[in-house]
Amino acid sequence: MKSKQIVLLITLLFSQILFARDTVRVGTFMLAPFMMGSDNGKQTTGVGADFWMKFAGPQMNVDVEMFGPFPIKRALKLLEDGSIDVIPNMTKIPEREEKFLFSEVPLSEITPCIVVRKDNSLKKVTKQEDLYNFKMVHLDATYIPVILRHPTIKIEFLTGDSYFQGLIDMLEADRVDAFIHINYFSLKYELMIRGKKDAYRILELPDEKIRVYCVFSKTERGRKFCDMFNSVNASLFNAHVYDSLAEEMVE
Repeated sequence: MKSKQIVLLITLLFSQILFARDTVRVGTFMLAPFMMGSDNGKQTTGVGADFWMKFAGPQMNVDVEMFGPFPIKRALKLLEDGSIDVIPNMTKIPEREEKFLFSEVPLSEITPCIVVRKDNSLKKVTKQEDLYNFKMVHLDATYIPVILRHPTIKIEFLTGDSYFQGLIDMLEADRVDAFIHINYFSLKYELMIRGKKDAYRILELPDEKIRVYCVFSKTERGRKFCDMFNSVNASLFNAHVYDSLAEEMVE
């Protein structure tokens, strides 16, 4: 009888090991409405969390554990040393491509914008010359749209978790002509929660859409999860899952 119990116990242990589910550790940085902290500060919420918990994780047949939101530089450091496996909603810049693995298919293609005061004479951007001699402010270590890369267009950079309020403060103080925001959904949400939805003029830039990706650590775990994610993300992208979640947040 005892030997049968031992065999049964060993069988159960092996079955648990064999069928144990992996857990993807998703790190986040503050970018409303994509990655945010809950009101009680104990949970990660937003589009990125919903996407991984409700769509990517189940389709990959993995559990998902959310971490953050952290300051963006700390989140990237955690990804680099393998403390987390993936960060969603990242743009491609050379420095990141050297250190991390980008998903084959993006999460979304977003429209870059600038924001000007209502008294600004600029009503629409049709060409780069429209922005010559503009002074602008932008989040540091972020993709700069091609149309803004000209020596006559001066760009200052801000850092920190409260950077968005800093963008508004500089615009309202007339220190800059415009601030840059590369994510239309995030821009609308940030203005909406501040009661400033109609306070400024949002001008879409006639530039190529910016792709945002899930970025994985260059570790054995990261490579495995990147391959698993690539196997499911094309269908999620084609179904506009990420964009639909974002649209729900800004309605």
